[in-house]
Amino acid sequence: MNHVADREVLDEACKLGGERDGMGPELMLADGEVIAEVFEPEATGERTVTLFRPELPLETLLWFLVRVDTEL
Repeated sequence: MNHVADREVLDEACKLGGERDGMGPELMLADGEVIAEVFEPEATGERTVTLFRPELPLETLLWFLVRVDTEL
């Protein structure tokens, strides 16, 4: 399985925004596959995490969550 580990790749892959009723940063592989998302609805502000891969390195997930927490 090809995991994202390079910080430059992660910086490029972490996208903020979306056209839904809240913020939905996504973590994507180089091929565009979304592997994780944090969603925060405007109405409640409650953040949820969705993983789209059954296995994701903890270091990658933690990096993504910290980045989302500092940017949202």
